[in-house]
Amino acid sequence: TVGDGGALWSKATTTTISSSSFYGKDETIAAQNGGAVYVSQNGVATNITTSTFKKCASSGHGGAVYVHGGSTSITGGTYENCVASGSGGAVCHDSTGTLSVSSVTFGASNASAKANMANVDGGALWSKATTTTISSSSFYGKGSAAAAQNGGAIYQNGGAITITGGTVETCASSGNGGAIYASNASVTLGDGTQALTISSNKALGTYNADQANSLTGSGGGLYMSGGTLNIYNNVTLSDNA
Repeated sequence: TVGDGGALWSKATTTTISSSSFYGKDETIAAQNGGAVYVSQNGVATNITTSTFKKCASSGHGGAVYVHGGSTSITGGTYENCVASGSGGAVCHDSTGTLSVSSVTFGASNASAKANMANVDGGALWSKATTTTISSSSFYGKGSAAAAQNGGAIYQNGGAITITGGTVETCASSGNGGAIYASNASVTLGDGTQALTISSNKALGTYNADQANSLTGSGGGLYMSGGTLNIYNNVTLSDNA
């Protein structure tokens, strides 16, 4: 039986990873949760800076990183080709502690083969943090191929999410929220200063074999199931479908 944390399992009060590289074996499953890193419920703070995660995979949640306790800060670094059979193709923050993502690249521009993918929700990132803050980060998807059921790039489950600066583009879901799916969450896009672009994302919908019909996906750029929405200046939503 494969356990958690393909490379690292931690219940330390503070887990700090800096300027490190984690490489999976051609997306071969290395753990149940956290294909590279697993932080248990004992964790209070997880800090990951300027680190690289490539081809990491889990049979559960968090293709690269799974955090089950405390708050998480991810600054800089690259996440490519990470896959979760559950949610959070690259990162699953399964904690109500805060999540901060700054200057991070998920996937690669004009390179759909490097996109992250989840079989359930959140192609790159899944969070249930009370407060999720994403700034100056880039999310690139698989083009016309779905990277998740809902939230081709980002899935926020409750709480609040603020996205400022950066890019979310060419992401797709088989259901709703080609780029972003927010479930009963407070969503803020932009801060009136930094440019945020959400473009060329698709909510593809699904084909229901039992009912022999196609279901249309909604919210190519953003799908909200409850909650509140604020959009400020310097936010561009274009060519989403």
